[in-house]
Order: sequence, then structure tokens, then C-alpha cells
Amino acid sequence: MSEIRQQDIAALQERVRLLEAENARLASQSEDMLLLGLIHETISSLQDTDEILAQGLERISLLKDIPFCCCGSLEHDHLQVAASSLSFCNETLDGRNISLAGLSTRERESRLLDAVSSAAIKMPFAEQFQASEILLIPFSNRDFSSGMFMFASDSDDGDHLQNAFAMLHRVSEALVLAMDNVHIIAELKTLNATLDQRVDQRTRQWLESEAQYRSLIDQAMDGIFVFDPEHGRFLDINAPACRKLGYSREQMRAITVFDIVEGMSIQRFNEDMQRLQEQGTAIVEGVHICHDGSTYPVETHMGMILLKGQVSVLAISHDITEQRQAEAQLLQAQKMEGVGTLVGGIAHDFNNMLAGMTGNLYLIGHDASLSSEGRARIDRINELCDRAANMIAQLLTFARKGMIRMQPIEFNKFLQEALELAELGIPENIRVKHDFDMDDVCTVMGDHVQLQQLVLNLLVNARDAVKSVHKPCISIGLQRIEQQSSLHEVHQGLAEGPWVALSVGDNGCGIPESIRDQLFDPFFTTKEVGEGTGLGLSTVYGVVQSHQGAIEIDSKEHEGTTFRIYFPLHNEQSVEYEERSEALPKGAGETVLLVDDEEIVLTTTSALLTHLGYRVITAYNGVDALGKDGLESVDIAVLDVVMPEMGGVETANRLRAINPDLPVIFATAYDRHLVLSKQDRLPNSSVLSKPFRLQALAKILKERLSST
Repeated sequence: MSEIRQQDIAALQERVRLLEAENARLASQSEDMLLLGLIHETISSLQDTDEILAQGLERISLLKDIPFCCCGSLEHDHLQVAASSLSFCNETLDGRNISLAGLSTRERESRLLDAVSSAAIKMPFAEQFQASEILLIPFSNRDFSSGMFMFASDSDDGDHLQNAFAMLHRVSEALVLAMDNVHIIAELKTLNATLDQRVDQRTRQWLESEAQYRSLIDQAMDGIFVFDPEHGRFLDINAPACRKLGYSREQMRAITVFDIVEGMSIQRFNEDMQRLQEQGTAIVEGVHICHDGSTYPVETHMGMILLKGQVSVLAISHDITEQRQAEAQLLQAQKMEGVGTLVGGIAHDFNNMLAGMTGNLYLIGHDASLSSEGRARIDRINELCDRAANMIAQLLTFARKGMIRMQPIEFNKFLQEALELAELGIPENIRVKHDFDMDDVCTVMGDHVQLQQLVLNLLVNARDAVKSVHKPCISIGLQRIEQQSSLHEVHQGLAEGPWVALSVGDNGCGIPESIRDQLFDPFFTTKEVGEGTGLGLSTVYGVVQSHQGAIEIDSKEHEGTTFRIYFPLHNEQSVEYEERSEALPKGAGETVLLVDDEEIVLTTTSALLTHLGYRVITAYNGVDALGKDGLESVDIAVLDVVMPEMGGVETANRLRAINPDLPVIFATAYDRHLVLSKQDRLPNSSVLSKPFRLQALAKILKERLSST
């Protein structure tokens, strides 16, 4: 080996000796150890001396509360700044000169200047910063033949740097050593491995200081485990892990990984350890088993460490129960959204068919030659059409595609009225308990019809659940809940509180765990054929979603079920609802422009309008309608919303260009929200949902014609 190499090795050995001595001194001072450890952690992976200085000074400034930290070369009584912290005036001083005129800069000893002596140094920001003391620490290495660290404090007591004098010396030496190590590593890559190993070993020995080590890991939020990679025996565990699993630290040291990880086998353990050795780190998911037998899912990050001279595995396990619940809610929401889209499309086509059927049934029913038996059959078909229309309405409610009339509703009063109606269908042998205060006004913003449907479906579901119970009982509760962050975090999509909680419980058969994920799926039912459509709970789900609410289910098999619905409270006054029936109004020869792309709807509705006494012009879409003769004489237009080539809204705007006062009725078998948003900009128009009854069609025609 050459003489130069011998000298480098000797220099390296000397630096290793200095590091060992430094670690020994730091072991007696926990604060000094922490600072040096953090700085070492910051600069240990850096391979650039400028970055080492910049990061090191930044750490010193933040951790020791020293606003002015810089380093540079000393030339002609001026300090040429090479690196500085960002804590001073929110900018670096890199490249600037600091005048040290009046001070002897040839001495190689560190100096601490008080406020009086500090005035001899011209600071770059004198008008903003008055130093009460300045510490100058000279050094020399390969980067700086005449280097100097400068630390300045403006503390009121004037002895901040004096108290940190020894530590700043150690930190400065550490930074200088780190810069020199960069060069040594570049030149001696073979010896670098040995140096890193010894530095890492000393650092880990420092981390093993019991007070510091225990303080760090016991304050962690996650469970921290240290175990041997051969047998999985626990060597150390932090307090959060012990509390979560229900073991004491002594009990944990007596068991192994196989006792707390569900399904852990020797083969799986060996595979994990092999992957960990090959990659250095590993992330695995699993289930932890508590002392009482309960379990919870975890995500565990593992790495290899050297603990007391022994290669061990450090594992940090994070409880992902809430994450799993959020993922399940997201998957359920996505599934329901997909089903809702499908339902909306089916409902559109089905409503068009029903519109044609109900219209033709009405026309057939008014045929004088129809026999009484035929008329009875027509009435029966009409009943079936009504049931089909109601089922489609439920599907649209589930899909949130139906028309929603949101108004303030006094929920406790509404609930009492809804229960009086719904309980008529509950047998007398079933006890119904009410637990809500009528005097505590709880107003929600909701759709009266949908909320009534929700209450009815929940009661019917509870009624069916207690059929085979000896003493059947249904309980209905209403509770006001003030703002609670936990409730809002658990239920994504739930509007801001406070809320009102509606609970409907029973002591019936309960819900098996295996089918709970399917409860809100449309057409899913456990009832016998003919006893239910499977739309009840899916409709409940759709109503809750459209009202920005949330739903919870608490159920045990053979013990009963409780559905709990949360709705956000509203501060407006409630409104009353009245329904009135009127006689069938007839036309007086007015001209109606009827536009619909469904032939069955077009022909049937045309016949109904003719039956009502109107003159009808028909068209298959907007383009066809605008090409008709006599548009100036049209008294009212009935337009389908969604049509090929030109939809109803655009057609209405074109017709208004011809006749600005033309009344318009929009007919839709699907999404009325789009129509309503356009209607806001189109006065003298109404919306009619398919399948529409002749009574509704006749009434709205008369209303629109009367408004012109």
C-alpha cells in the first residue's frame, strides 16, 4: 500500500476515533444526543457538501432557536457566506460578505462576543436585527482552508449562545466531519462501508439509550414491535401495541408473531423474512388477534435494524379498520351508483311503454260497445299498470332520478302523521312503541312523499321481521343530535349537523352477517315469492342519499334489528301539504303541438288530446316539429325532453322565437332535474312525468292555456 494510502487510512482511523469519542460524550446529555442525532439523520444520506451545510444550519437554527446561522470562507477580514439558514429575514445570505473589520481573524480559537463586542461586526440586516451575542467558530478542511461558522442571537438574556457554546462546537465539528467524509467516501469507497457500519452502529447504540428510546416509541400512535427474524420472538414492544392487543409488555415477550397474526404459518413467516432481507423493507397486510380473541386489520411496515448487536426486525403496525370501512362504503356507493344508472335507463323506457298502455286503456274503457266483463278486465289492467308505475317510482327514488320537491318539514309532526297511516297495516298483536317528544321541533329539508315512503318501508320491513316472534314489538324513536365530528367522519356524504336521528327497531329474526352487504340491492329479498318486491330497503337507501343523510344498521340474528337514519336539521319553518281532486277539464278546440320520439306515446297521447277536445299536430322530434305548417296558430306545445336530433328544451326555445307567449309542457319518463334547471329560464312552462294520467294532463293543459 502506498504511503498516501497509509496516510488516508490513518486519517480515517483518526476520524473514526473522534466519532467514537464524540458519541461517548453525547451519551451523557440527552438533549445534545437528540440534536446531533437529528442532524446526523438529516445529513447522513447527503452526498454534497453544500447540502450538508445548508441542511445542518437549518436544523441548528430551528432546534436551538438561533435566528442567524451561517458558514463561509474568511478572506481579508470578510466572511464570504457559502451557506446559511432560512430563519433570518426569510432569505438566505449565500454569496454575501460580512465585514469582520476591527477583529483579529488570524486566531484559530472560537470566540463568543457579547453585545458590545458584537457591534464591531457589520451584520447584513443591521436595521432589522441587533445581535446580543455572536459566536465565531473557525475550522479548516478540504472545502475551506480558512472557514468559519457564525451564530448570532438577539435573545434578551444575552447568554443564549453561551449556554449552547459546547453543543454548537460539537455540531460544527460534526458538520465539518460530514463534509470531509464526503471526500473520503468518494476517494475510498471500500473503506466507506466500514466507516458507515461503525457510524451506524454507534448511532443505534445511542438510540438504545433506554429513556430516549422508550420515550420515542411509547409516544407513537401505531404499534411498534421488535422481533428476531428466525423465530418471531418479541424483543421489545411499545405501549400502544400492548394496549391495543391487551397484553402487558412482559406477556408480549413471552409470545411470538405467530400468536398475534391471524393465519401466520412458518412458511409464510419465512417468505416474509426472505423478502425483507432481499429488499430491505416490506409492507404487509394482515389481521392482529387481541388477548380477548377480538381482531382488527393492520398494515405493517417492516425493516431490518441492529439492536444490541443483533439483527432484528422493526415492525410498525397501523390499525386500518377505519380505512377498510371507508373502502367498503365507497365500494357500496359505487355499486349503488352503477345500479342507479341502470335503473334510470330501464325506468325511462318502461315509463314510455306504460304511458302508451294507460292511454290506450283509457280510450278502450270509454268505448260504449265494451261489455261489463271487458270493462272489469280493463279496470284490472289499470290496477296492474298503477302497481307497475309505483314500482318504477320506487326505482327512480332509489336511483335518485325521480322528481324531488324539497321543502322544510317539521319532522316530529310529520312522523306522527306518517305513523298513523302506516300503522294501519300492522296487526294488533304487534306492540308499537313511540319514543319522541312532540314539543321538540325538528325541521328537516325534505320531500314529503319520499320521507313518507321511507317510514312506510321501514315499518313494513319491521312488521315482516317479527312475524314468528312470541311477543312481537316495533319501536320508533326520534332524537336530536348536536354537531359531532365522529358521526360526520364515519358517514361520507352526510351533510353538516346538527341532525335528527330516526330509529325503527324490532325484536325479530335479525339479519345474518352473510347478507348485510346485499340489503340495499334492488330486488334482493329474503321473503317468499309474492310477499315482497325487494325494493323496500333500496328505496330507503335512495331516499337517504337524496336527502344528504346516512343510514346505520344494528342487528343480531334472532335478537332483532334497528335501522337508524340521520337527516341534517334545517332552520326554516315547515310547510303543510294538501291534495285536492278536481273535475276533468276539457279543451275548446285549441291547437296542441305534440312532439315525442316514441310512436306509441305519440299516437296514444294524440288520441287522448283529441278525446279531450283539442286539435293535435304531431311530430317525431324537434326538427320535424319546426317543419310543420301552421305553427303560428299553435296554442300550446307538449314536448318530450330527450329526443334525437333536437330535444324538447331547444325545440321550445325555437318555438318561442316564433310565438314568444307560447305555453310549453315538458314531458319526461326519466330525469326531471334537467328539465327543472332549464325551466328556471323558460317562463310559462310546466313539467309532466310519464306515465301521466288523463286527469293530470287535462289539468296542466288548462292551467297553461289559462295563464296566457
